[in-house]
Amino acid sequence: MRRIMIGRHVCSQNKRLWQKSLSSSYRPNEVGIHINTTFGWCGRREPVKATPSTLRWFGSRPDASSSSSSSSSSSSSSSSLEEIHRLRVAVVGGGVAGLTTALHLAPLVAAGILAGPIDVYEATSGRPTTATTEGQSHGPGAGAVGRSIGVGIWSTALESLKDNHHTGTVDSTRTRTSQTNLLRRLTHMGRWVGAVGYRTPNGAWLAESHLNDQWDSTTSSSSITSTSTSHPPENQNAPQEPALLFLREQDLIQALRTTVEEEVQRGTIQLHYSSLSSSSSSSDKEEDGSNSGVVERIQIPSMTSGERGISARLRFSNGSLSPEPYHLIVAADGMHSKLRTRYAGHFFGRSFSSPTNHTNSITISDEQRSQWEAQEHLEANAMEHRNYIVLRGNAPLTNDELGMDGTSFQTWGEGNSMRFASVPMSYPQNGDADGDDDDKRVEEQVWFVTTSDKAVWEERLPERRKQMILDAFGSWHDPIRRLIEATPAADMVMDQAVAHKHSVGPVLNLYPILRQQAHDDQKNERSTMMNSVGRGEAPGPALMFVGDASMTVDPVLAQGFTLAMEDAHALAVSLRKCCHSVVESSCASEEQRSRTGMARLDDGTRLNFDPQLLRDELRVRHGKRGDRLLCLLRATELVQSMAQPHTGTVGGFLSRRLIRPFMQITPNALKRPIFNSMMKYSLGLSLFPRQENDDDNDKDNI
Repeated sequence: MRRIMIGRHVCSQNKRLWQKSLSSSYRPNEVGIHINTTFGWCGRREPVKATPSTLRWFGSRPDASSSSSSSSSSSSSSSSLEEIHRLRVAVVGGGVAGLTTALHLAPLVAAGILAGPIDVYEATSGRPTTATTEGQSHGPGAGAVGRSIGVGIWSTALESLKDNHHTGTVDSTRTRTSQTNLLRRLTHMGRWVGAVGYRTPNGAWLAESHLNDQWDSTTSSSSITSTSTSHPPENQNAPQEPALLFLREQDLIQALRTTVEEEVQRGTIQLHYSSLSSSSSSSDKEEDGSNSGVVERIQIPSMTSGERGISARLRFSNGSLSPEPYHLIVAADGMHSKLRTRYAGHFFGRSFSSPTNHTNSITISDEQRSQWEAQEHLEANAMEHRNYIVLRGNAPLTNDELGMDGTSFQTWGEGNSMRFASVPMSYPQNGDADGDDDDKRVEEQVWFVTTSDKAVWEERLPERRKQMILDAFGSWHDPIRRLIEATPAADMVMDQAVAHKHSVGPVLNLYPILRQQAHDDQKNERSTMMNSVGRGEAPGPALMFVGDASMTVDPVLAQGFTLAMEDAHALAVSLRKCCHSVVESSCASEEQRSRTGMARLDDGTRLNFDPQLLRDELRVRHGKRGDRLLCLLRATELVQSMAQPHTGTVGGFLSRRLIRPFMQITPNALKRPIFNSMMKYSLGLSLFPRQENDDDNDKDNI
């Protein structure tokens, strides 16, 4: 058995809290993984007891799959098919994580596996606005529009978009064109990174390497990609080396939205924008669920609504409800996720069993529950400042003007968390993601600096802020000063480096949480209703977090968007494992349904998934994401301690006086494989040896 604990560090104060929590709520589940409830794991161990009076499944809205050309078999379904209810999914958030999630789930709708369409709720209009104030931004994330700054996407997030990874039907011989269209658009709008290296402020090279700038977007990736957010297995047939694509953030969002529109036309995805945006029209308000406001919470069904069980609706800021109830809600609403803040890390949303008798509940006093609830909820959603800021810009200089021959570099500072990095980037001049390869392209140099100087963050005048950066970095090696000087001050974007302290897992027991919060809103006091948790009542819908909503990571290694896109594919893999197409479900015998996870309720309603198997799979998926995150967090701490040391720290002294001199005298033939191994480790590519698992067989069926 292995223990899953995702966090940056364990301080002495948190150790006491975790030890106290683990003493009563740390238990194994059926899949052999120890679950630490501090990080958001929740859900009952015993199977859900479904009865006609407490469980009602919804999937009756006319699905896109019934009219989709890629699932024509559904159009000729008999009345027996109409009795099978599919899993219905809502995605909250229309940024990179939300749009990618919808795109990866769209083929499952077309294949008759999920109820359609996938509803995506975005809090903004999705149109360009002045999202920052005087160049300031308070955290990572592109939102629904994106900025002009350059961002990186690693190939681990793109492998799943290759041919035959998303079929749109149960038949794996048919390719889902929207997936390959997205991959083509992204590669057309960006540039692959080639030569890379680390330098000192005086220009000396510490290490040099070369990334895969010839990444083949057409070759089948079946031998390298497993679950993306878990540890992809080592390819036995010499897979491609990882590659890094740089493109403008706004082009990334636009490519995603263009591709999503293709699925909208097919009826597999529906976009809902907030009525709070100025571009929204009041004429179509509420009719189709669009323009209904910002998602504020999940609504607990009333006892008489007929929606008790494992589904719930979304409640918006204007008081309206979503047009449909959902069995799975995917929170992709970013670092400041409202759904995470409200529902992740709740102590009373979990069930407890004694070590010797899993059917007996442990008696816990209301006072103890209240204390643990407050502590765990705050800890699970805590943010931490990383004690530096990031200033980004795009310098309008070509590689020839720089004389760098297209080489990317990072320059390590010697104090005040100072670091500078530059990456060449190009994009089509006409901005057309569907253009030709021979389109005229614009060359720019993406750069960023980090510093712990608070005066830079507090400065409100862009020109003055730019001068402060020049004063701090202008004496460093060429072409750093030229890059900063060439960038208009008004176009520089500044972020505070902040991150979540913990990754939160899926919330699988929402009804008790919703009931308790409703009671607290009315009475403003702790309810004795908490004592009923774990006694067999319906758990409500599952709530899954992806991207920054799951865990916002330190921007040191620039893998935030990569993680979000990996999460989206991994969720699709999990749902494909837990759900069956309507065709499969109708043809299966009762014995096959029982064996493969298809469920039938006491009232005769047939489901194409088993709620308990779904919850177990989401738990396992979160554990695999933990392996991936652990690699990234370890690599982040190492790079930060060496590349941007804090003044007066032991790590900074060792980096300047010991590590860097040693790196300079070490032959590059030895340094290059170490550099490449660390890069792969941060991506979770070489942590574990290849293992045979079900994911290897699932990726071709999505």
